[in-house]
Amino acid sequence: AALNYVALFGTLADFGFYWILAKELTKSKGDQEKTDFITGNILALRSIFALIILSCAVTAIYLIPAGSFAILTPTLKLGILVVAIATFWQSLNMTFIAVFQVQYRMDRPVLAEIIGRSISLILLIPFLIFHLNVVWLLSAMVWVAIINFFVNLYFARYYTRPKLTFDFKYFFT
Repeated sequence: AALNYVALFGTLADFGFYWILAKELTKSKGDQEKTDFITGNILALRSIFALIILSCAVTAIYLIPAGSFAILTPTLKLGILVVAIATFWQSLNMTFIAVFQVQYRMDRPVLAEIIGRSISLILLIPFLIFHLNVVWLLSAMVWVAIINFFVNLYFARYYTRPKLTFDFKYFFT
């Protein structure tokens, strides 16, 4: 339930930034300064949108009074919060996936995904051995999303070195 609920808001948080970035990077291919500028602006805008939309998703679930729905347990609410944090990092990670796609270098995000999934498998072991609750399992998603983001950021340095930028002229043109 937590995954499905947050996935709906995660889709809204993307807001088409992936395709906008891919299109803009294709136009600026070869111009490193422009590539860095565009990527930084999209990363900043995506961060803001994801933070606002996912915060609304979490806030809405916590505003529902206790006992209103049998399924809405404190564990589910906490699970939604944890999945929202993972979705935020996954959303930011999609910025670099677009960079790799434009460069025809999808091998790098695949390697980052393998690293992340391997860590997820390692984090699954204590869950199974100690019979931890499902929030532990969901929190593994957060670590995988953060690791994937930073591994892809590291790999992307060959193609772009974005700095979070807020150029309002660029956003509205």
